[in-house]
Amino acid sequence: MQYLTRSQALEDVDNLIEVLVDAHPDPYSAFGGVIGFYRSLHNLVESLPNEGISPEELYGRLQTFVSQLKDGHTKLFYEDHANLQLPITFEVVENHLVVNGYYDPRYAWCIGSRVLEVDGLPLHKLLERLNWSAENEYVKLAELGASTHFRIGTQRCLYLHPATAGLK
Repeated sequence: MQYLTRSQALEDVDNLIEVLVDAHPDPYSAFGGVIGFYRSLHNLVESLPNEGISPEELYGRLQTFVSQLKDGHTKLFYEDHANLQLPITFEVVENHLVVNGYYDPRYAWCIGSRVLEVDGLPLHKLLERLNWSAENEYVKLAELGASTHFRIGTQRCLYLHPATAGLK
């Protein structure tokens, strides 16, 4: 597994903060002001291990920091090409994440199925744990459906409610 040195991680943090402060119309208010913003940044920096950090773990920490903005427009994306995306796509229908397409005909049966669980975690619990910046549950569902978080490279398991059973 590839690791970033603490110095490399700090450089990534600095780059993110520079872009965030330059591009975001108000990066401070959600943190309680400028002091709260930099206090949270200081806590993030202090939490970085001296022995280095994996890119995935750094992404998670940076995403947690950015999610405090709760504006739904400021996001980080992490691409890990070692894992394959699921061969299905999703849309939000009546507060449910529903399969609306497929890349592999073997998954045609999934069309219209509702996602119930991811890796044994009920979808509503997963939404509570997501550290994404989003105004409401619809936005979180839409982002989850469009994200690269649904992957199969690590034995990801989705439990679907088949469309033929109808939505409850």
